[in-house]
Amino acid sequence: MIWRASLVGARARSLFARPGYRGRVLAVVSDAVYLEGDDGEITWIAGEGLPAHTRGVLAAFEPRSLSAGAGFSVQGPNLRIGDDGAINLGDAAEWRPPALEPGQAAALAIVRGSSRQLLTAAQQLADGKGLGRIIPILAAIAQSSDAGLPAGNALQGADPLLVHASGHLSVIARACIKGDVASAARAGKALVGLGPGLTPAGDDFLGGLLFVARHLAATYPAALQWEQWPARELLAWARTRTNRISHAILGDMAEGHGPEPLHDLVISLLRGQDVNRLLPEAGRLTGIGHSSGWDILAGALTGTFLIEGDSQLRTAPAPQSSFPAAAARASSLNWICPSCSTATPAALASDSAPSASLSPATAAMAARPI
Repeated sequence: MIWRASLVGARARSLFARPGYRGRVLAVVSDAVYLEGDDGEITWIAGEGLPAHTRGVLAAFEPRSLSAGAGFSVQGPNLRIGDDGAINLGDAAEWRPPALEPGQAAALAIVRGSSRQLLTAAQQLADGKGLGRIIPILAAIAQSSDAGLPAGNALQGADPLLVHASGHLSVIARACIKGDVASAARAGKALVGLGPGLTPAGDDFLGGLLFVARHLAATYPAALQWEQWPARELLAWARTRTNRISHAILGDMAEGHGPEPLHDLVISLLRGQDVNRLLPEAGRLTGIGHSSGWDILAGALTGTFLIEGDSQLRTAPAPQSSFPAAAARASSLNWICPSCSTATPAALASDSAPSASLSPATAAMAARPI
């Protein structure tokens, strides 16, 4: 059967355009099929209506008709998967992340105010899931850096994931307020691979944080300067401690590439939009996966703390360049999701690469969704 793709991400299209491009199916979940090329690159096919991503293809197809381990190859306009399936890419529109136009970015003082408004308003969204449940406490930390997450005994009966992560999340938040990227990255190591699924909650949180940090630094290079090695070191350390799909997505986030709702939200923040615009976009983000969108949002909000602690930021002028141009000037910051499925890591059991190295607390939770 041949299904037609409606949208293909720019990176996926570039990979599929290579002569003789081929590989194998890495994992199949309810609404997506993840592919690994012979070059190690990760791409995926996801159902219509799911968020666009530079690695993703959107198509109306039946994932369960495909099998992990099956081969794929590009033949003309068709991406052939296994013996019977194919995705026709010929008429698919290409998706590229939206970018700020010159002069659209607001002054950092305005962005800071918009971030605080969003942090307060995000508590009004439906009950948070995963690490999104720390958002009210992030709001308290933003008001007073002396605030913190509840002590372990106060979290008795809470989700074990949140209990395990709580102290590390507090350290990361305070480090971001101080602009201490190195300490935030060191504390972030404890979150890598934390939680079940193809994109564990800890990875999603870190991805949201690194995504915001990347866009802030690229948009305001004169005002925001921090070392690049902590993020590079974190990603290198994470390579053998989470699965390959999640590591690829985490690396993309650190480079400023993520799911479409995250791009829309961060661009609106950088434009200094008010909460009436920001809150619906945050709501779209939280709709990704079972809890992945919440995890990403919590990380992104923590990333905005990087502009909380420096009083000089209050008078920093708005930049006059678009994000791509700023990114070119900030090339030294070359840091190394569709539905961000919550399938268990067992989906990658046949993968010969190192699997995620989970803590005992996380391993005990691997059988249940978050």
